[in-house]
Amino acid sequence: MAKLDPTKKLSFSFSGCGFLGPYHLGVASCLLKNKLISPDTKFLGASAGSLVAACLACDIPPDEIIGDFIYLAVHVILEKLDKSSLNINRLLYDRLKLKLPNDAHIRANGRLYISVTRISDLKNVIINQFKSKKELIKALQCSCFIPLWSGLLPPEFDGISYIDGGLTNNSPILDENTITVSPFSGGGDICPPGDDLFKFNFKNITISISPLSINRKLKKNRPKSDVNEGKTIFIRNIDLETSEKSLTNAFESFGTIEYCRICCDDYNSRSKGSAFVKFKNLDDARHCLNEANIPENSKFYLDGKQLIVTEAVSRNRLEQIHDVNHRKHKDKRNIYLAKEGLIYPESPAAVGVSASDLKKRLLLEEKKRKLLQNLHYFISDHRLCIHNLPSNYDDLKLRKLFTMAVNEKNVRILWAKVMRNRSGQMDGQGQKKFGSSKGFGFVEFEQHSHALKALRYLNNNPTIFTADKRPIVEFSIENKVALNRKKYRQIKQEKMKNQMNQNETIESSSQRSSNIHRTRTAVLKPNHSIKMKWYQN
Repeated sequence: MAKLDPTKKLSFSFSGCGFLGPYHLGVASCLLKNKLISPDTKFLGASAGSLVAACLACDIPPDEIIGDFIYLAVHVILEKLDKSSLNINRLLYDRLKLKLPNDAHIRANGRLYISVTRISDLKNVIINQFKSKKELIKALQCSCFIPLWSGLLPPEFDGISYIDGGLTNNSPILDENTITVSPFSGGGDICPPGDDLFKFNFKNITISISPLSINRKLKKNRPKSDVNEGKTIFIRNIDLETSEKSLTNAFESFGTIEYCRICCDDYNSRSKGSAFVKFKNLDDARHCLNEANIPENSKFYLDGKQLIVTEAVSRNRLEQIHDVNHRKHKDKRNIYLAKEGLIYPESPAAVGVSASDLKKRLLLEEKKRKLLQNLHYFISDHRLCIHNLPSNYDDLKLRKLFTMAVNEKNVRILWAKVMRNRSGQMDGQGQKKFGSSKGFGFVEFEQHSHALKALRYLNNNPTIFTADKRPIVEFSIENKVALNRKKYRQIKQEKMKNQMNQNETIESSSQRSSNIHRTRTAVLKPNHSIKMKWYQN
């Protein structure tokens, strides 16, 4: 071991060590306790060691981040076999963003040295300058990124892709006064004996994969899921920008949260719009689920999206449910469209909506719910109903409004009708005259996608009519029995019409035949008369 230069400051290098990071934190605590760290002390690190080095450079006490290391380790161990529910990069980003101070990059500049491996040439690079907190987090993500295991696409720093720094320089050295910290006391082999299928050599690191390791991995049982406890809920329709912190804050009103985990895409680290939330107490979870079943409850509105909350189920149970649903006939009532366009009081979408409009919406929703309790009623996926129509709107104006809302060349509206009161009078042609508008109407599209687009554009849009009387647009509720009767009447009328046309054709044919016979008789009579006259002469 080289002698230390007493004229120079000490620096500390923390090696990559995977989930043995708490070992580094114990060493860091001892260094602080013995006052071996000063404001000028420099820190180096690779992989997990870079996280400890960053925390020391940013003056974060080790006891404040030990829980985060355990949090990461537990989540990876419990969830790594299920790639759909875990993204290590996103998990690491969220914890670093939460723990690092806003001026972390300023504190770390020139004091923190992070070891990374450049993908283009597999050369080691030391990063020690950071323009922002986000850039610092990116560098730490690069140093901790293990190819394939952490994900498919490696993170970038300043436009260049990097991976785990421990692959090329697991214990970076600044100078002769650098003290290296590692949980490994020398060379070690953790790979079981046998022929290696794959072997990778990176300077002082050798990675081997043996058949026995693969066999152990395949035989390893997944830890027992905690969803059977009934304390975990599953949330869908989450805004893609919603964070775990804001989601946790939203559900803490129901009880103490044990953990909140947003499901992320393993390919691009983006949220999938769903999450798991586990409560500490079973009663809190049940209370949350009961509240979620109340349609008017605005507690489940977050970042402009209406959250869909259900009880979490195990993977085996989910597969069973999918099998059962696959065997069932498709729901022809389109119940999933019932919530489309719904606005709850006190929700962000209700800001600026007049009290009369909110009251009308609640009444319409209550009416819809009662109608759908009858299995004869279903929701049309092509026909829309619009309320709050101005009195000057007619069928043509209504059609133009919905055509404008879709704003596509191939949009086709089958019919549009404004419902009107009966006046009890007749027009000049003997037809019933209709009076004033009832304030609502119906529009039917040829394609469901066009109907959905029109609804989302027009519904609650303050620029269409007036700010106090906005359009209330929803998918129309139809009565299957009434439609069948109408269809039966139309078929019957069509048959009667065809029969009448057939009778008219026969009668017309008979009439033509009779006319021909009369013509022949009229021609013969003169001839007969002539013959008779000739005979007499």
